[in-house]
Amino acid sequence: MPSFDGRMMQHSGSRETANPNRFNPMEVEMLTRSTQTIAHFASPFRLTAFEAPLPAGDYRIDYDEEQIEVASRLAWHRTGAFIFLPAIGSVSTSQQMVPIAMSDLHNLLQEDHENS
Repeated sequence: MPSFDGRMMQHSGSRETANPNRFNPMEVEMLTRSTQTIAHFASPFRLTAFEAPLPAGDYRIDYDEEQIEVASRLAWHRTGAFIFLPAIGSVSTSQQMVPIAMSDLHNLLQEDHENS
């Protein structure tokens, strides 16, 4: 659970407000959210945190994002990514949510696309 430091937070669709007694007008209101997508790997791939390659398949990816204002418009900046193991549709008694650097994810997907 995120800590409250006087800013309003939004996470996974729920809205929480901080203690109004700790409000600091110099702080910027910050909203966060998580979004999901599916990444398809046509070939086995290797994450740095694992010795063995992971099998080809579809993997759920969650992104953490912060809201930013750009030229009087709202936009979302990705601040983190997580890959869920095993692949969607795989039979397993457990599931892991593993942090992955967005640059590593981008490179893995690009490499997989170039090799397929």
